[in-house]
Amino acid sequence: MEVYQIINGTYDMRKGSVLALLMLVPAMVAFLLNKYWVNKKSFVTVTGKPTQARKLIDEAHIKWPLFIFCMLVAAVIILFYGTVVFGSFVKTWGYDYTLTLDQYTRALQQGWDSLRNSIILGLIGALIGGLLGMVIAYITAKRDYYGKRFIEVSSVLMFAVPGTVLGIAYILAFNTGFLVLTGTATILVIVFVFRNMPVAIESGTTTLLQIDNSIEEASTILGADTGYSFRRITLPMLKNAFFSGIVYSFTKAITAVSAVIFLVSPRWKLVTSNIYSLFDLAKYGQAAAFVTMMVGILLVFIGLFNTVINLLLAPRSKVPQAKTKTEESK
Repeated sequence: MEVYQIINGTYDMRKGSVLALLMLVPAMVAFLLNKYWVNKKSFVTVTGKPTQARKLIDEAHIKWPLFIFCMLVAAVIILFYGTVVFGSFVKTWGYDYTLTLDQYTRALQQGWDSLRNSIILGLIGALIGGLLGMVIAYITAKRDYYGKRFIEVSSVLMFAVPGTVLGIAYILAFNTGFLVLTGTATILVIVFVFRNMPVAIESGTTTLLQIDNSIEEASTILGADTGYSFRRITLPMLKNAFFSGIVYSFTKAITAVSAVIFLVSPRWKLVTSNIYSLFDLAKYGQAAAFVTMMVGILLVFIGLFNTVINLLLAPRSKVPQAKTKTEESK
């Protein structure tokens, strides 16, 4: 918040950059330590062979306390979200609790453009980031080449950078010279892609490292070429990773604040910056209406993503047979 006030209030980029650098150092240290410890972990390989079913907890003295604790945590979370939803339907929060839809009417009249921009740009960023994440995950998990370690670390490095630092970096990089992107939709999509893509990369890499090469080798033995094996075997196994990467990217894109608050403009204003402005004006009902609509939009798009990905990456049973010598001679 202090960095935002310094840059937007006094436009002191030098002081804001220094504060951003101080935020970056501990984040990078934590990221490198995490990468060091994670790389020492081992993975369980998926071979396609049947395994034993999971053993459930049957001890009553363990099961019921855990159940009660989980239910209490769930109740608290539902209470928090329920308060926001209820606040979007009252006339004036804290004063008049008459149920009304006026908050939604005002919110859509004054902020429909920002909501539409968040959905469109978030969707574009999620699709691009999800696809790039799967490609990078595949070439880092299944291929060996010079510089692989550098690509693996640098591709997920953006996730460790605080959003405030990222926003300032984009302002400094794309605000002068021949490539001026500040205030455009392009820079917002770029932020969404590179900010959220590391999750898709990590999800895809983890899945690919657990797939035994014998599965693809079996497909090759049955007569399938490398491209067919990738489309019909590897891609369907990446379905869950691809889905989680797109959902995470879309969720973080339409709820992003710290990274984009420096980059929005009157032409390309996002719903999160609009909510921030409504809170400054003490218009809590309209802000709650926007938050409720965002939750509903997320649920709808999660269902759409799941349906489309299941249709596109559904495994097919038909496998091309290897040609016999007689067929090849013909």
